Amino acid sequence: MNSLKQYIDRINKRGKAYFVALAQKQNNRMLDQLLQSEPSALRPKLTFSLILAGLLATLVHLTSTILLISALYILYTYHLTSLLSFFALLLLGIVWLIRPRFGKPPKEYLTRTEAPTLYNFVDVVSDAMNTKHIDYIVLSPIYNAAFALVGFRLKRVLYIGTSLWETLTLDERVALIGHELAHAVNEDSIRSRFIFTAYNTLMTWFSILRPEKLFPPGLLGIISIPLMFLYYGISHLARWAAIGLIFLRWNTSRRAEYLADYLASTVGGTQATRRMLGKLYYQKAFNFLSKTSQYNSPAEQQQRVEQLRSHINTTSLEGLEQINVPSDEEISRLDLTHPPIGYRMKLLKTHPALEPKLVLTPEQAEKIAAEIGTVLAREKRLLSVYDTEFEFKPSRSGN
Repeated sequence: MNSLKQYIDRINKRGKAYFVALAQKQNNRMLDQLLQSEPSALRPKLTFSLILAGLLATLVHLTSTILLISALYILYTYHLTSLLSFFALLLLGIVWLIRPRFGKPPKEYLTRTEAPTLYNFVDVVSDAMNTKHIDYIVLSPIYNAAFALVGFRLKRVLYIGTSLWETLTLDERVALIGHELAHAVNEDSIRSRFIFTAYNTLMTWFSILRPEKLFPPGLLGIISIPLMFLYYGISHLARWAAIGLIFLRWNTSRRAEYLADYLASTVGGTQATRRMLGKLYYQKAFNFLSKTSQYNSPAEQQQRVEQLRSHINTTSLEGLEQINVPSDEEISRLDLTHPPIGYRMKLLKTHPALEPKLVLTPEQAEKIAAEIGTVLAREKRLLSVYDTEFEFKPSRSGN
């Protein structure tokens, strides 16, 4: 038994080493290629891995459609007069569980009446980037931002983390908005929507077919063992297919982030975009403060936040570059949808854009702060509809 365990451990160790080496090679090769190319090379391309991911996602959605049609056909044919009809009802229940989830428009958000200056400025950025205007702006207390397409009508949602927004300078805020809207320009969110709904379907299959859920301990005794092995194989096949979807989209996802950075620099300026990216390093620090704030008074909480902001804003661009030099661990991960921040800053430095097209004036910033402050004071809370981490969210692209 021990020898078998040791053999499995050796296989796992070798497999991990292989994927670490593969990730490092791909990360560095992508950066080297982009550093030696013109910015036009960042534009989305139809690659073999993306085609394969699209085919796999199509197969997943097609399977769900076939199950739905089969269930409806059985019900139409037998009119609940045979055991097949109960099987059809079971299929309908499964189809409902694995249905694609497109998200819903937010119930709580800043309206154009409440925040006209903020919406108008975001519209100006949208016009400069030749993309449609935002439908909703949602506030969250997190130290990040994101763009999403939700619902069947592809409503556009801009999520602004107030912790990050209040830390950025005026030109960095323009770069932040430009980066998020760039995901609409390069249509990355539309591609993500199709693939990630398939990913969620596969993970739902994995959840509902896990043997420990279907066969509680002691149920059917030894008779259930073959069925447990069968369901174990099917459920983990779905899980690995879901993971495969993410890996197949790996190159496209990371290139989309590089492109979003560059497009943001064309409206907000290269230096401002690089500083904005560099400041994302402090996301974990702000998360830590939010988790430990319960042990401090409101005045102490605010003091700690202001101290951290002061430290961030007095750190030079060179200092931000140094702290964002990626570690070997960060470079060697295949499951991250974003390239290392240090790589993103380096690419922008190599491909500088022209002077910023847009500037957020101090007067506009004051009006926006007043609009946000008025809403938050009236509601007596922050609109927290977003997870701290931006990972594997359908049709949603964060920094």
